Order: sequence, then structure tokens, then C-alpha cells
Amino acid sequence: MIGEKILNYRIDSLIGEGGVGTVYQATHTQLGRTVAIKALNPALVNNEQVKQRFRQEATTLSNLQHINIITLYDYLENEKGLFLIMEFAKGEALDNFIQKRPIPEEQVQYYFSRILDGMEYAHKKGVIHRDIKPSNVIITQEADAKILDFGIAKILKEGKNTLTQPGAQLGTVLYMSPEQVQGQTVDHRTDIYSLGVTLFEMLTSKPPYDGDQTTEFEVFNKIINEPLPTLKTFNDQLSDRMQWLIDKATAKNPADRFQSCAEFKEALLKQEQAPAKTVNEAIGGKATLRPTQVKATTEQPVATPTEPKTNTPKNQANESTPRNTNPENAGKGNTRKEDGSKRPRKGMSRTPLYILITILVVLTGFLIYNELSGDGKKGGVISKNTPKDTTKNKEDNNIVTNSENNNKTNEKSEEDKKREARQARLDSLIARKKRLNDTLRQVKRQRLDSLRKALLVDGTLIEPEDELAEGITVEVELRNTREDVKFKSIIISLKLYNDAGVEVDDHEYKYGDLNKEANQSVTFRITREIEASKYQCSLKSVDIRDLSPPTKVDSINKIITKLEEEIKSIEDN
Repeated sequence: MIGEKILNYRIDSLIGEGGVGTVYQATHTQLGRTVAIKALNPALVNNEQVKQRFRQEATTLSNLQHINIITLYDYLENEKGLFLIMEFAKGEALDNFIQKRPIPEEQVQYYFSRILDGMEYAHKKGVIHRDIKPSNVIITQEADAKILDFGIAKILKEGKNTLTQPGAQLGTVLYMSPEQVQGQTVDHRTDIYSLGVTLFEMLTSKPPYDGDQTTEFEVFNKIINEPLPTLKTFNDQLSDRMQWLIDKATAKNPADRFQSCAEFKEALLKQEQAPAKTVNEAIGGKATLRPTQVKATTEQPVATPTEPKTNTPKNQANESTPRNTNPENAGKGNTRKEDGSKRPRKGMSRTPLYILITILVVLTGFLIYNELSGDGKKGGVISKNTPKDTTKNKEDNNIVTNSENNNKTNEKSEEDKKREARQARLDSLIARKKRLNDTLRQVKRQRLDSLRKALLVDGTLIEPEDELAEGITVEVELRNTREDVKFKSIIISLKLYNDAGVEVDDHEYKYGDLNKEANQSVTFRITREIEASKYQCSLKSVDIRDLSPPTKVDSINKIITKLEEEIKSIEDN
């Protein structure tokens, strides 16, 4: 069909082909807008049930107007076949996208949240897709996601489900829910199961079951009876939170799944961290202490009055008493022989000893009194702490202080994590906004360049009637070749050259607005009293009024507006 026309669209190339239909890229011959046209397979044109499904897809899409769902422009049914004329989303199918490159979790979250937005909207409109899978999602060049192929969608409103027979199995086996493979009644939660499997594949680049190595019966049995393989089987760097999301979305019982795509998205985008266990929780304790503190508290002996740890005064006295204090030896070691040598006076050697003993007795009495009196008040007297009690009190105070510091550190750590998560999200949003603004400028520039080419400027040299007349006259023709643009404030450049090719004049002629209908010419003459033999006539500048801006521009602007609102919300908080 390439080269043929469908309504005002010229078919340019083939995009893809399947068992039911073929998708082409086409261009509107007047507006220049690129579209995708889905044509029903000619071999199925006489199959009434297939035709009804094709018409149902048109009906479904016509009621869905969302940035993350492909837009239907028109539907045609004639002798050539049945045709859906749809928005052309320039990008790449998600299944190809995830096979070419590993996608970080944060990027997966972003794209998947857009898919959830589209499906939440469809579910609110009463539409169940029933064939959600990566090949039915397009990742666009504007970093967005668009859902397509509502060919087997079920419309819940007004009981419009005449095409589905009881027990019929519709969808792609690898992504079907347990109730779907068993031919049971399905609701929007069957899409949530398929979305969970899609998220699994986005994170691992692989479907949970290998369709090439597993029979359809084995896949059916796994879907009904076994959970999906764990993410870490494929990539041990993936987070436990993603595993929890997939486990919940793909629960066998629909009541155990997320009950809406909005709930799924909220859980997906939460930045909560798993609460870290304290050391004491890990060892079964209650107080939040470091391991060294717990050990020190456990092994530190408690002093009692009956078990003093310090040396007793008696021992101290023994250690301090000088040698040769035995009464039997007294006077012997310091006496002289009877040959007339001098004996020392007795009072000189014993007086310091008596003083030392007296001091030790007083000190011992004071220490024993303190030990027996305890730490509290007795008889109105406040006892002083022993050095051992003071040490113990300091250790207890250190334990409490360290515990409080640990709690403050943990609280600060959680706050830092939340702040870092918010900042990371903010940086991601700002970076995406910048990319979209760059894309928007590029799209607008390409659009203006395309529209500018629609204004044709041509010049013709007019021979003077009087051969002796000086100067040169050029007749200029202007013509707008498109219906979706108007040209204002037109300025024409006329450059004149002599025989040697040297420029002798550069004249600007202000024409103004071109009000003629499309493809109608207007002519006027420019005369310059300059000797010249060659000329060049071109468009100097023009104000372009786009009468039919691309839907892509509007889509990008809406995304940027949403991003700005989200950025402002994060900054305000």
C-alpha cells in the first residue's frame, strides 16, 4: 500500500506487521502531519468477529484522550479495508528499549509511573486493556511512555462485552494473570498483574518465564501455582522494595494486589527506607547501645560494702611499715659493741613510726566509715562517693550519653537519607525538564524551518522598455504552498552584482503580510537605479504564524507544566 492515499493521507513506509493488522507511517498531504495508520489484514476483512474487534478498538481509543495513550484521529471503513488513523509516536517499543541497555531503577520508576498514569485513566473510563506487555508500550523521543493496541480491551460500561465468550483466553500468555489463563471473569486488577510482570522485565531485561524453553502448559501452571522468580536471580543489585512491589502486584488472589494503578504508583514512588535495627534489637535487648557499651555494662562488677576492691588499711600499713620493726630485733641492729662504741638514743628511731601509724589509723577509720555509710543520706549526713563509685557513675553517665548520641545520630541519618532522596528526585526532575525544553526548542525549530520552506520567493529580470534607461528592475513572485501557515512582515533581500560578480547593492524590500490563499501567487517589482547585470532574490525574514501546531508541542508543554508543579512542591517542602 506504500504510495497509496487513505483519505488525505499518503502512505510512506511500513512500521510493523502482525497477524491481525499492518501499521504504516503516513503523511497528511495538506497539513504535513505524520500519522500511523493501522490496516486490518485483507485476509481477515470477511471475518466478522475480527472486524468487530477492530471496530471495538476504534471505539475504545476514541473515548481515551490521555498523554500516555496513543490518540485516535480517525476511523475509515471502505472497499479497501478497515483503517485506524492514529497519533504517530516517534520512539522505540519498550521490549526493544530494555533489551538494548540496562535501565537504572530510578529511570524504570519514571517510565513505569507514566504507564501507570495511562492505565489509571483507562480504568476510570471503564476500559481494561487485557494485553499489557512491553511490546505494547512506546518510549518516545520526548522521554515519555505511550500505551497502544487496545484491540482486545474490555469495555465495562453498559455491559459492552459481546465479543468475549465465556472461558475465552485473550492476551499474551507470559503476561496473563491467573484468572485470565483460567478463563475466569476479569477486572482491572488483571492489568495490574500484567503491569507487575512488565515491571519485572523492565528491571531484569528478561520475562519471568522463558517462552522458548517452556511449554504453554508449563507457563500456565507456573502462573497459577508459583510466584515469579526473585529479581536477585537475575540482578543481585536490585532493591528489596522493587521485589515487594512485584510480589504484591502479581499476587495470585486479585484482592491481595494493588487495587488501583494510582495505589501502585504511590507505592512505586515512595522514598521510604526500611527501618534500621538497633544493636540491642539485634541481640534481643531494649536499650539502644553500641555493642561495646552493652558488653561493658554486662561485665562491670557491682561494688558492695562486703567486697571492697581496694587494699585494706591493714595491708597498706603493712606495706608501708619499715623493716626491722620486730621488738626482738629492736635495739640490736642499731647498737654498738661493748668495746665502748656509742648506742643511739631510742626516741630518735620510733617517733616517725608512731606518727605514720596514727595517720594510717585515722585514714582507715575514715574510709571504713564511708564504706559503711553508703551513697545516700544517713542521719541527715550526705556521704561522699568513693573513687570506685565515682568511676561507676561516670561509666553509667557515659553509657546514657552515648545512647542518646546514637539515637540522635540515627535520627539525623534518617533525615539525611530523606533529604538526599528528595534532592535526588529534584535533580532528576530538573534534568528531565531541561531535556524536554531542549527537545521542545528543537521541535519548534524544525517546524518553523519546514513552514518557512512553504513560502516560495522567485525573481525575474525585467528588460527596460527604453534601452538607454539606467538601473535594473526585478519582478518578485511570492506564493504560500501550505494551508496550515500564514506569513507576516515579509522582508525580501535583493542583491545586485556587476559583470565581474562583485556585489554592488544589497537592498531590503519590506513587503508586509501575505494575505493570499494557499498556492495563489502575488507579484511586485523592485527597481534599483544602479548599473548591474546579475541579481539574487531571497527571503530575508518573515513572521511565521503556525495554524496547526504539532500535537507533540502541546504534549511536551503539558509534561513540562506537570514537572514544574512537582518541582515547586518539592522545593516548598
